[in-house]
Amino acid sequence: MNSSDFLKQFAEIENHLYSLAPAFDKKQGFFNLLKNLKANNLVSSDVLQNLSIVWQTRNKIVASASETTVDETVAEKLQIVKQSLNI
Repeated sequence: MNSSDFLKQFAEIENHLYSLAPAFDKKQGFFNLLKNLKANNLVSSDVLQNLSIVWQTRNKIVASASETTVDETVAEKLQIVKQSLNI
């Protein structure tokens, strides 16, 4: 999977997670959103563990100036998160 495909799929996850907490202020950031969702039992710890790996990869891609290939293990974690969230 290339980085642009990865980012498109991550955006779907991100949008879905924000939709789970419509009153959450997006200015507080994604990490605080995850804390809020966990505190309100809207996502499981397993999803958050997999999402952590996906989030770290997303940050590396955004910090990189070039197109990269996403590791197969991370691509699998991305799909697991999407399936867990019914996306």
